[in-house]
Amino acid sequence: MYLTPLGEGAVIAERDADMTAGWWIPLFAGLLTIVVGIVVLRVNWTVSGLAIFLGVVFIVRGMADALKIPLDGGPRGLNVVAGLLEMGVGVALLAWPGPGLTVVATFFGCWLVLAGGVEIVGALVNRDFSGWWLVLLLGIVMVILGIWALDKPAETLQLIIALAGIWAVVAGTVELVFAFELRKVHRLALAREHAIDGAATPSAAV
Repeated sequence: MYLTPLGEGAVIAERDADMTAGWWIPLFAGLLTIVVGIVVLRVNWTVSGLAIFLGVVFIVRGMADALKIPLDGGPRGLNVVAGLLEMGVGVALLAWPGPGLTVVATFFGCWLVLAGGVEIVGALVNRDFSGWWLVLLLGIVMVILGIWALDKPAETLQLIIALAGIWAVVAGTVELVFAFELRKVHRLALAREHAIDGAATPSAAV
């Protein structure tokens, strides 16, 4: 989460260089998630194969989400909890012996609804941030896809593949947008810190 329900409304331009140095994490997560979406949509999956693949994806994304720094000044612990939950879904999918389509759809749908709801609340709480509408859009898409997966969990494997692929492409694109936003903030923070150091040096010499 970049915009959390407990955000302080802080301006991201005020973040220091150390806090924004991890801009490459969402860049990596975004590229990975888009690739995942393309792979999911193009491969002829079996139920167990899709479960294993999604399980690995959730674990990797959960690790990345746990390392994210909220841009709204909210507590980082929320991202850690969200990342652990995401990894938990991945572990459950991997550990379940021969999961059926209903199991895969239920795990996937519940996570989408829960995570999407948090994204929506976080976006609405932080509407002073210029990219809040992207987070809102992502949350709405996730909730819709999650409800769809839960409503007809055992209908067809192709439906779950389509839902997973669409989610991955949309989520990955939003990740990339925020990665470059965070990179811009990081550069501004470095320039600001260098300016402060430069102004302090003459005073120290005197």
